[in-house]
Amino acid sequence: MKKAIIFLGGVLIVVITVFSCTTPPIIPDLTALTAGEPCPTGIINFKREIQPIISANCAFSGCHDAISAKGDVILDTYENIMKEVVPFDPNESELYESIVETDPNEVMPKPPYDMLIPAQINLIKDWINQGALNVDCGECDTTTVTFSANVYPIMEAQCLVCHNDTRQDGGVNLASYDLIKNRGNNGKLMGTIEHKGGYYAMPPSGIKIDQCFIDQLNSWIANGMPNN
Repeated sequence: MKKAIIFLGGVLIVVITVFSCTTPPIIPDLTALTAGEPCPTGIINFKREIQPIISANCAFSGCHDAISAKGDVILDTYENIMKEVVPFDPNESELYESIVETDPNEVMPKPPYDMLIPAQINLIKDWINQGALNVDCGECDTTTVTFSANVYPIMEAQCLVCHNDTRQDGGVNLASYDLIKNRGNNGKLMGTIEHKGGYYAMPPSGIKIDQCFIDQLNSWIANGMPNN
């Protein structure tokens, strides 16, 4: 609280200005949390929500994978990502600052790659505000997997940045149900995602996607790949 004393026409006026203090949110104890347990309400799952965004949009060849390390920045693991993050403070975190940068020469990802969408940016901001925790929680439902609710969102988060109608790395396009189903039929989809011998491991960071996503894709394929 700050107090200012002002004299106007011989009249004493006291102006009190109150400055609000910001404190980090209260985070529940997550030390004993296991991957199969439900996430506490509002807690962001790093492995299923944050890492897929960074892996698909940042940690690939020519940018911030372990080999390229553009600008001496590597974003392939939680430990490396945290070198660019100040917990509870997005505005002091290089990771967040780079994705909201307005200078086209400084923003990340750089053209010709697409910028992150607002929902992704806000999720990263919320994650940092929560303390940038390495949380891997939440039950994995593989019994009611659908293309619209599970399969396409996985493709969108993990693959479409490189395999879409305008950018087809390796000649691969995964922008539609038919294209995804075709690669599911010939075994190439899971071969690359599960890093099987004879297949080029994807994502290009070399880090496998979350096992829950792999299990859900396998379930969808085993059930005949319905367009539901």
